[in-house]
Amino acid sequence: MVGILKKRSIRDFDWLLAALAIAIVGFGTWQIHNALPTETYWQKQLIGLGIALVTMLLVAFTDYRKLMHFAPFFYLFGLVLLAIVLI
Repeated sequence: MVGILKKRSIRDFDWLLAALAIAIVGFGTWQIHNALPTETYWQKQLIGLGIALVTMLLVAFTDYRKLMHFAPFFYLFGLVLLAIVLI
């Protein structure tokens, strides 16, 4: 099983799932544009989509085993973000 995990390439990426997620977000952005055509909310949504796509690709092709020693910091960072939501 470990040998299988070491061989990760762009062909192993689930492109159908990514395309469906992008289609759903695109449809939602289109609906925002139709509801408020004069506002810039839909443009902000598209910028967020671009940032999310880059982040998704970075995370998908990063070896998670190299990040395991940072797990406590990620956990604390998540807790801080949750606390900020409460403020």
